[in-house]
Amino acid sequence: MSVQNGTSVQTLLDTSNPINVDEYDTDLEGELAEKQRETYTQISAYDHYMDLCKQHEVVPVSLFIKQMTTEKIDLSYHSIGPEGIKALSAPLATNTTVSSMNLTENFCGAPGCQDMAEMLCENCYITELILKGNDIGKKSQEDGGKALAMIIKENSYIKYLDLSDNYLGDVSAEMFYESLKVNLKLKNLDLSGNDFGEIGSEFLGYGIGANDSLEKLTLSYNKIRGKGAVALAAALKVNISLKHLDLSWNGFRDAGAMNLSESLKDNNSLLTLNLDHNEITDEGLVKLAGALGQNDTLKCLRMGYNDITSKGVIAVLDAVEANSKSAMESLHVPGLVADDDLLDRMISFRDNWNRSRTQLNVAQFEVSELTTFNRKQKAEKDEKAALLAQQTTDD
Repeated sequence: MSVQNGTSVQTLLDTSNPINVDEYDTDLEGELAEKQRETYTQISAYDHYMDLCKQHEVVPVSLFIKQMTTEKIDLSYHSIGPEGIKALSAPLATNTTVSSMNLTENFCGAPGCQDMAEMLCENCYITELILKGNDIGKKSQEDGGKALAMIIKENSYIKYLDLSDNYLGDVSAEMFYESLKVNLKLKNLDLSGNDFGEIGSEFLGYGIGANDSLEKLTLSYNKIRGKGAVALAAALKVNISLKHLDLSWNGFRDAGAMNLSESLKDNNSLLTLNLDHNEITDEGLVKLAGALGQNDTLKCLRMGYNDITSKGVIAVLDAVEANSKSAMESLHVPGLVADDDLLDRMISFRDNWNRSRTQLNVAQFEVSELTTFNRKQKAEKDEKAALLAQQTTDD
């Protein structure tokens, strides 16, 4: 294969007009003499793709043909299937223009992912790849995991990789471990919605702990709990590159929150942490608050829809106020209704916000998405309700 004028071409053999070697003196025999009878021709990436579609008996994707010489290919929701993925992968091996590919929900499965992986071992221009919802591990976690591990391990150019909603499971997670250890370029990895449990999460934790390139990791909508939560917390303790971590919709509970709190005391890279929907109570949030009293890098903590009360939020306010080096800017607690104690504490917190924050450029700290009420209006409403009840009793 070669590239001409920015377009990849495929070299094929053409024996339609062979050289008549009988007219020349030669000492070549056998295979060498046969090669002398062959001439070479070149076909464009378009012709190569059309030939492969015919060979694999699939309908050519017109949008792919239009986009194959542009920077971005978006074939999301096209239901291309594994054979269609095989046909379009080969011309991309030497493509020099495409840098972003979106193949969301194309049912490529493990076979199509394998063809994609082999292509990406050759292509050094694609830096963004979205394979969301492609059933890669649905029939075989092992085959799908091998293909994806190959992409992570062998391709040193992809910076953003979305593998969400692919039924990968614990078997695939184990295969990612070695790949994450050696990958030095991947910045953003989305593994949400892949049924990772305790075992898979342990291996992911080992890999993340040894990785020095990832800056954003999404592990939401999995089944991370127990030993898996411990392993991921331990990874956060030693990881030096991760800035944004999404662990929402898992099962960390208080035990996992406590392990995370110990890691946050040492971690100095994480900026945002999402723990929405993790069955954490005030006990876990108080432990996290203790870590915030020592941490000077975390800016945003999400704790929405957990089993927390105003008590836990007050503990966070106390910790942030006491830590003169705190970088915290927001605590998100959607689903929580503030009581009088929290409302009073928030007022005093704002009144006491007189320490210099110029070094960290923190103008204020907000408790956001909290459900509050106007206490004066509530008192008037309660008074009216009481009078109405009294009148009803008198009548």
